[in-house]
Amino acid sequence: MHKISRQNGEAIMDDQVKNAILNAAMRLFQRFGYKKTTIEEIARAAQIGKGTVYLHFASKEEIFMTLVQNHLQEITEEWIKIVSKKWPPDKKVSAMLRSCISTTQRKKEELSLATLPTHLVQSVIEIAESSREQRLALLSTVLDPLFATGEDRSRAESRNKLAEVLLEQANNILFRLDMDKNFCWEKFLDASLELLLPTSEKE
Repeated sequence: MHKISRQNGEAIMDDQVKNAILNAAMRLFQRFGYKKTTIEEIARAAQIGKGTVYLHFASKEEIFMTLVQNHLQEITEEWIKIVSKKWPPDKKVSAMLRSCISTTQRKKEELSLATLPTHLVQSVIEIAESSREQRLALLSTVLDPLFATGEDRSRAESRNKLAEVLLEQANNILFRLDMDKNFCWEKFLDASLELLLPTSEKE
């Protein structure tokens, strides 16, 4: 039987404690908001000592930013999986945008910017912008077969522009969901893709 080394065992325990802290913080941020949540409450909810929290995170701010990074990474990893599938481009685009919208909507209450200090909002925006560049690159890769004709430069410009429009459409849908929880966003997305994606090259 394969034995887990002491070092590996400690690493597993370390990850478990870290995840317990993050999960507890996420629940508290959702219930009370960022400002009203304290490290003491996070430690209590995670059933660990306050000192143990500080062994893993320097501050409440670092905990929140880790949650934001994990959320964005979750979307990126899902997009990478979709890109690798043997699907036609339009199906990949639809799956990517659906993943982005549903995951963000699910996390929005925990990661709300409404109660954050101004400097922390700026940090979130900077991380989100970096993630946005990754998503644009992945979308452009998927869209490339839809622009099989024309000069290389013109094709690239058209493809990249469409990637930006599609990502903006996802943001618009999220905004509308904030205004109306009953908004039928999936039907709206399908209709948008029918209009935006080049029809002559669809598979």
